[in-house]
Amino acid sequence: MRTFQVDENNNFVFGPDGQIPIVGGLTATAQTSRQYSQARRDEMLYKADEGVPYAVIAWNADPNEAAFEVAQRARLLQVPTVNAVNSFEIIRDGEVLKYTAVLDTDNGELVVNG
Repeated sequence: MRTFQVDENNNFVFGPDGQIPIVGGLTATAQTSRQYSQARRDEMLYKADEGVPYAVIAWNADPNEAAFEVAQRARLLQVPTVNAVNSFEIIRDGEVLKYTAVLDTDNGELVVNG
């Protein structure tokens, strides 16, 4: 897999030559995995049934951590180079749900935080 490089805010990064770098391997899989897990259900015009249903499971008064994990695991498995989600840990930071996932990919094991 190859993709354009973006920063932590999902903005394109420009190299010293003024071009947008292309990344591959584990870097591309890590970046794409974070992007897949950030996509909300109904957000994508032509894939409205995909994405994580944040409004239902994470953004209410009492977030459903089990449903959040199931949705995130399913979404991460949609990344073309991800073969399995070996582990998934939810970290609650006040009202924010964060996660750490260990992924088995075509290029080896990868830890992704979101």
